[in-house]
Amino acid sequence: MDNYNTVRVSDDRLRMHGKWVNYFDQAWKTIDLSFRNDGSNFLIDKAPFSILCPSRSNGICYISINNKYDIFDRTGISEPDMVFEVTAENTHNVSGVLTNDSQVWYHDAFATGVSLRYTAWYGKAPRVTKEVVIDPTVVSQQVVVSWLITNPNALTLINGARPLNPDGSAWTGVTGDTSMVTSPVSIHYFDGDISLKRGSGFKRPVAWYYNNGKMVVNDIDVQLTVVNASTIRVTKTIPISVLNAARQAGSLVFADDTTGDAELHRVEIRET
Repeated sequence: MDNYNTVRVSDDRLRMHGKWVNYFDQAWKTIDLSFRNDGSNFLIDKAPFSILCPSRSNGICYISINNKYDIFDRTGISEPDMVFEVTAENTHNVSGVLTNDSQVWYHDAFATGVSLRYTAWYGKAPRVTKEVVIDPTVVSQQVVVSWLITNPNALTLINGARPLNPDGSAWTGVTGDTSMVTSPVSIHYFDGDISLKRGSGFKRPVAWYYNNGKMVVNDIDVQLTVVNASTIRVTKTIPISVLNAARQAGSLVFADDTTGDAELHRVEIRET
């Protein structure tokens, strides 16, 4: 039968895949991770999530976690869509440029040589990442960039339901509370009960570059700060040592802390 990892070839033949290739919307449909320009935004909506990237870098990116099928339990997901508003802070008013159908670039959005990028791609499952891309031939000091992430239903979880930060310290949800992301942590949909079907996560924060075609991965600092009851500021720091090494290797630098991987039964926003 049709499923998340099968494609119907004919009435009596199915081709099975080792990754997630279909999403459920009344029926099984083929995932398409190509951005399209609808005239005012860049949109992906043929996937187990949707993403609406703004036409300009200082706009809001809307990421809707709306997967309707749990491939582990083989059951439908009925929880309401979970929508995150993601805003890159302190950017110039730069137009987005669509490249290779799968990437929206805002060149030099943060500063000369420091760009914002959204990328859709496949791992085990469809993913969306938001990235800072640095040209180390132009930038000669550490880079600090930040995003605001807003979702009232999700961030309620931080106020009591998940009482510890990844480092073991208490996070009460009070404005100004700060935590460093050093290991994976999730923010789930919350409406009085925790739902593991809807959520966003922060994974190991890293930056990487390429040396003779080989990826070189470095840990970086990512700080989460409670701005108010519905908003977190995510601040990442890319050290000068990484930029110097990438410059020697003749590579750009890409930074990753997370927030959308598509996990196999929920979708996360990956922030990079």
